[in-house]
Amino acid sequence: MTDPVSYVAGSRLIIDGRDVRDEVFSSRGIDELVIANGSRLSRVTFRGLGISYGSLGAGVGQSSLEGCLFDRCRMHLASIGRVGLKDCRFERCRIKGWLCLEAEFTGCWFGAKLERVVFDAGLTEAGSRELGRSRNRFGENDFSASEFRDVAFRGGVELTRELLPQTPGGFYFEEAEKAYGHVCRALEGVKLRDSVGLEAFLRVRLDNAMRGQRQDYVSPLDVRGAVADPEAQSFLRDSFRHVGEEMLGEVTGETGSASGLAAG
Repeated sequence: MTDPVSYVAGSRLIIDGRDVRDEVFSSRGIDELVIANGSRLSRVTFRGLGISYGSLGAGVGQSSLEGCLFDRCRMHLASIGRVGLKDCRFERCRIKGWLCLEAEFTGCWFGAKLERVVFDAGLTEAGSRELGRSRNRFGENDFSASEFRDVAFRGGVELTRELLPQTPGGFYFEEAEKAYGHVCRALEGVKLRDSVGLEAFLRVRLDNAMRGQRQDYVSPLDVRGAVADPEAQSFLRDSFRHVGEEMLGEVTGETGSASGLAAG
């Protein structure tokens, strides 16, 4: 294909209903990327782009990206649309504002800073009917080299099939609903300067767990961002450690390290 791009107009890169393979798109002053209408991209490289607008899966049908590389890209998008990403890599990227409600990720590697991102395995009834599937697929994605700030998994993403960030001070809960319920009850018995803000943080996560997200991960940046008061932050960390030990004791019949349930 001599012209894989539908058009480049000013700062816009549009790939519309095309099959694109082995192409490289590097810095061109492009700040809008739109992949649309069932486009299929294979081994395509996006390098050094600063994307503030667009979608990876706009229009009709689901677009697909397989074996693609995003290298040193800044990607501040809203809904990324209907797209399936398989074996893609995000190297030294900044990803912000992604709302992944009809997207699928399998075998992808993230060496990125992710902020205000939602990965949702659930689908609306209309989305399920139009896409011909009951859920969005997630599995074998590697976030171990990433930094999370306000990143949420929803709708039953199976975190036992994902590699989570390895940043010290993060917490992973195998049974999130039970864990957050424990901490909410503990909060009722203490007086903190910002107990209202802390309760709001916990209630959002508890509600997410009650809606089907069994496991959850809380990053160190999430703990610091939950409330500004250092005393409340300390309470949250201590409570997460304690509940991890308690839940491990329920499983093994003894109390001990919270490895596998909470690490911090």
